[in-house]
Amino acid sequence: MPYNQIIATIFQMIYYLIFARVILSWIPISRGGFMADLYDIIFSLTEPLLSPIRKLVPPIRMGSGSMDLAPIILILLLGFIARAI
Repeated sequence: MPYNQIIATIFQMIYYLIFARVILSWIPISRGGFMADLYDIIFSLTEPLLSPIRKLVPPIRMGSGSMDLAPIILILLLGFIARAI
């Protein structure tokens, strides 16, 4: 398998993990079940990538909640890096 295919596969897996994290963040998940374990795994895989972005661009307050732009920025950065490679 050529290196560019390996890199493309890794980037695609990261896209899927970020997407899954965003979707799971909208669903109330009780502790101790399968979904909680799945969320913890996805969180531990994506947080090292999202945390540095969140330090530069903190979540935007919107009424009683906030909007985290870090996943969107990470997807854009990954797309830019994938095209550059």
